[in-house]
Amino acid sequence: MALVGLMASAPLSAAQASDLEIRARNLVSHYFSALMQGDTKTVLRLIDGELLLNRKELLENPEYSEYLSRNYRNSTVSIRDSRQVADNRVEVDASIKKSAEEQFTVLLLVESMDEADEVLLIVSEQDAAN
Repeated sequence: MALVGLMASAPLSAAQASDLEIRARNLVSHYFSALMQGDTKTVLRLIDGELLLNRKELLENPEYSEYLSRNYRNSTVSIRDSRQVADNRVEVDASIKKSAEEQFTVLLLVESMDEADEVLLIVSEQDAAN
């Protein structure tokens, strides 16, 4: 099993973030944990929309799990920032450090899939400037 690290940022107070925002940050942490472990079944359950359309075939490939765990081996992920951009949407910035020389940042869009905000899924992932 590969050693991976997941670092959440400092806890947000209620005044700083909505419940939806806190839950979105937790979802993104869970998503990266699944990626680092090569757990493609969990990743498929956590995504929808454009992201699912773009990644479904890869994630259903049995060999992709090993690629993910190798690719993210010894990586650390930290949630850098988040902001609620609509009643049912949160943007989350995450930084992935694969080595001293390789680090990148992604912007993920998390969306509530129901009126009660009980089901949250990641619908988009884009490279962001470091």
